[in-house]
Amino acid sequence: MMLSSRQKRFSSCTFDYKTGDLTRHGIRLRLECQPKTVLRMLIEANGDMVARSELIAALWPGETEGDFDRRLDKAIAKLRICLHDNPQKPRYIETLRGLGYRLLVKVVDEPTGSGKEDAAAPTAGLALAGKSCFAAQASIQTELLFKAVITVEESVNFGFNALGDRRLAPIVSGWFEGPRIKGEILPGSSDWQRIRPDNVTEIEAHYTLKTHDGVLIRAVNRGYRHLSPDGKEPLAAGEEIHSAAYYIRAAPVFDAPSGPYDWLNRSLFICTGQRYLNSVVIHIFEIL
Repeated sequence: MMLSSRQKRFSSCTFDYKTGDLTRHGIRLRLECQPKTVLRMLIEANGDMVARSELIAALWPGETEGDFDRRLDKAIAKLRICLHDNPQKPRYIETLRGLGYRLLVKVVDEPTGSGKEDAAAPTAGLALAGKSCFAAQASIQTELLFKAVITVEESVNFGFNALGDRRLAPIVSGWFEGPRIKGEILPGSSDWQRIRPDNVTEIEAHYTLKTHDGVLIRAVNRGYRHLSPDGKEPLAAGEEIHSAAYYIRAAPVFDAPSGPYDWLNRSLFICTGQRYLNSVVIHIFEIL
């Protein structure tokens, strides 16, 4: 049965029939047209099964040749990636093997304040399934991946060369926790630094992450740390400073095995941080 409101909410996500936008906590998610059509049909069913044959007919109307089952599987996989839904432990989309799919979360109307807009909404603004739905974005939107607290030993000085003063801060231990992933940072990880003549510190941290369910993930985090252009590098002199005085930005890259965390291999991330004498606190955000 078709729901009445223009906007539908399920869990922390909202889907707008008029614009075709999918948002989570108010942040727009990028979703291609075919996965978007699948989502619209699942929302309309509101917990009832949508048969694979119905989805194929809606996605490729009038077409008679092609591996439609494989193409549908790809559309479902893209939708799951967007929702961060694990097919082995689904939160949003349940597979009824050989039959179809259904939403596991309840769909409710999201008030928009305009009854006239709602009445015309069901399919308005959705592009055809075979055409691109990507729209230009004026700004970058992010979502927290996790916060990490890392304990480091005293830096080892590897000497000065033409590019700067080279240092290594061995990582003793650490932990990380976020909405979708948590665990510990194993000893043996390291934080390499090069303090350049312009007082900018180049950072290259190597982490071995162990999730709470035992999955090992490699991460490399490259970036910069500095004060104002005329500032010094106080940590090199063993001085503590207020974290707000530091600029620390980096771009971590993850190498996760196939399984529940392999979505880390398909996204870009940015990192902010605070550096102390014996520890580092970082926040890593996924770019949506």
